[in-house]
Amino acid sequence: MIVKCIQTLNDITGKKVDSSERIHVGGTYRVLSMHLKELDRKFRAYIRIVEDIKIPPALHSIEQFDIVDPSLSPLWVVGLHGGTLNFSPIEWQRQGFWEDYFNDLDEAVGEFERLKLLISADEN
Repeated sequence: MIVKCIQTLNDITGKKVDSSERIHVGGTYRVLSMHLKELDRKFRAYIRIVEDIKIPPALHSIEQFDIVDPSLSPLWVVGLHGGTLNFSPIEWQRQGFWEDYFNDLDEAVGEFERLKLLISADEN
C-alpha cells in the first residue's frame, strides 16, 4: 500500500498544522502496517509508514493521506490485540514487540528493519 500526504495534523489534537518533521504534503509513503482502533465509540485508522526522517516510525492518522496504491503487503496478517485490529507482519504483533523495539533491543530492531525492507520492496 502506498499513500500520499494531503495534510499534516497535530498528533495530539488532530488539528491541521502547517508542517511536520516526519511527513510532508505531497510526499508518497510505503505503508508498513495499518491499525484500526476504537476511540470514543468510533473506529479510527492509523498507519505506520516509512517516514522522511530516520527515527523510530510513528503511527499517523489515515486522515492525512490519500491512497495511491491500495495493494496490501503479502506479509500482512490480521490480528486483534487489546481492541485494535492490526494489519502487519505477524512478527510485529508479538506481545511486547513494540516495547522491545522502542527500548532498542537488537532482536526487535533487526526484525523491524528486515521486514521494513521486504515490505518496501513489495511490487504487488
